[in-house]
Amino acid sequence: MKSSGWVVGEKFFHNKWKAIEYATIHPELPYNAYCHDDAWNRVDWTTEPKETLEDLEIQHCKYLRNKYDTLVLFYSGGVDSHTVLQRFIQNNIPIDYICVWYVNDPDADYNHDTKLAISYLKENSTKLEKTKILYGKKFDHKEGNSIYNYTGNIFNLNWQLRFHHIGHEEQLKFRYPTVYEQIKKNGCIITGSNKPYVYRDKVGKHYVQYVDYDDENWGQSLVEMFWQGKNPKLQIKQCHLAKKWLEKK
Repeated sequence: MKSSGWVVGEKFFHNKWKAIEYATIHPELPYNAYCHDDAWNRVDWTTEPKETLEDLEIQHCKYLRNKYDTLVLFYSGGVDSHTVLQRFIQNNIPIDYICVWYVNDPDADYNHDTKLAISYLKENSTKLEKTKILYGKKFDHKEGNSIYNYTGNIFNLNWQLRFHHIGHEEQLKFRYPTVYEQIKKNGCIITGSNKPYVYRDKVGKHYVQYVDYDDENWGQSLVEMFWQGKNPKLQIKQCHLAKKWLEKK
């Protein structure tokens, strides 16, 4: 699935190191990060969509449900993933699995959010009767693809060496391999990240840009970043709302 990654010439890569290696061998070819470019370049970003943000979010939930056999939502209880969950619940759109991860330290701030997330899911269990909740430990510094596990094959780390583990696909594959296999057949991991960063230049024009190293989801073929989906309308609406806020302030 071609969603986000890197392009050298006309060759697409989900792994940034492999893209760099290929670009080194072929220095004459253009090299770029890629995020739904084939769809996003065809639309008018200067015009704000008439639909409300909520309507567009609901449309995207329905799109994901119709496209995939298996949906897995990574839910932290934060505003992003909670908004996604609300749109599914409020419109009776079923989710197959919800993953909630905790960390080893019981007093960590992250675990307070996790406890609230679990409480919310329990309170709304009647609305999630078709959903299985998967509860597991986040990768620590000795697991996954953190810098502590680096053994010389940088390709296995995709494109970054980090202090902490990154990669939702690897997390699911390690903790719940049977669910991961379902996703590989025809499914996706939904994350609520990637709100747009809107800037204004010196002449007063607004623009938005995406830097691949700012997000851990980039280059994962099974991950659907909710606000950066195939249909650009949702992202365009967010950008215009941010632009209005900037102008008002």
